[in-house]
Amino acid sequence: MEENMSRTLVDAAFYGRALRAGRRSAHLNRADMAKILKISRDVLVRIENGKKLPSNDLIKNIFTESCIMLWAKNYKKINN
Repeated sequence: MEENMSRTLVDAAFYGRALRAGRRSAHLNRADMAKILKISRDVLVRIENGKKLPSNDLIKNIFTESCIMLWAKNYKKINN
């Protein structure tokens, strides 16, 4: 029996657009986002412009920080 499998390819441009959208949604400038992610502003610019693929560790940090920010936002809504 043949299974239909699909493969989704994610490139540097995808990560760049997603990171920029998340940063803007959080109302952060590039300098502040770079500090949060512990990378230089120049590296952040290259990632956002799709010129550099983020490392696996950086991707983990991005998801960790975004989950913390979402938790804090929801916690504030619930407890006010």
